[in-house]
Order: sequence, then C-alpha cells, then structure tokens
Amino acid sequence: MGLVADRFRAEECRTEQGVFFGDDEVILLGDGEGRFDAAERRPVTALVDVDPQGWCSLDRHPSCQLLEPELLVVGGGTSWEGEGWLAAIEPAGERLVWLLHLATSELFTSVQRVGGDLVAVSGEYPTRLEWRVPLRSPERATFSRVSPAARER
Repeated sequence: MGLVADRFRAEECRTEQGVFFGDDEVILLGDGEGRFDAAERRPVTALVDVDPQGWCSLDRHPSCQLLEPELLVVGGGTSWEGEGWLAAIEPAGERLVWLLHLATSELFTSVQRVGGDLVAVSGEYPTRLEWRVPLRSPERATFSRVSPAARER
C-alpha cells in the first residue's frame, strides 16, 4: 500500500485541496465558479517534502455512505472547520481509488450514484451544496449552492 492509502486507513488525509489517488498521486484543485481548476497529476511526495506535517483527521459521517458490489463511497468532514471529503474504495481488498478533499465544501452528509457520477450533498446550516462527481474523473466535480428557501419547498 502507498502513503495516501495508509494514511486514509489511519483516518487522515493531506490538508491541500485536491484528489488524492491510492497510487500516491494527486491532482490539486483551485476554486472556480461551480467547478474546480485542476492542476496536472503529480506525485504526492512533492507535497509531503514541502510540508511533512500537512495531514488532517477524517471524520466519517454515518449517513454519507454508498455500498455497491464493486464500489464503496464514504465521506464526511475533517478536523478543520468547513472542510469535507469523499472517498471511492474498491470493497474487495478495501483498495482506495481516490479521495476528494475540499477546503470549503463543509461536511458531506449524503451520497448516491446516478449513472457514472456520484451525487452528494454537503453543508452546515445555512449553507447547502449539491455535488456531481464523475467516478472516473473526480477532479471534474461540479457543485451548486442550494438556498434555504429551495430546501423548504
């Protein structure tokens, strides 16, 4: 197992915003309007060399789980306020495929699969975000803010 997968098993992830892969590569994400600007895929060791202590704790949310025969998705928040994460795992052998760590998503509270995408909800009152995350390209995640009035309908 690699460093990213080992730290995930220990319920930790890097503090940077990005997609962290089980093969110890990362795609850092910059904020965009309803989406992210994805950097080039590179080794996670480049981040660890600069900041060896740059890890945070993962807190799973009990209702943010999807279990299918060939896919397990879990998510929640981190030890840093306002952050959230989703992880795709192959259930056989519990191999981490990717972990999406976001700095301003808030806690992920639910996830479901719609075709080749994950559709998830994150937020802390009064903020609520709805996400669409392509399973094969999580760096292409998009989101929209849902107003409190829209939730009451």
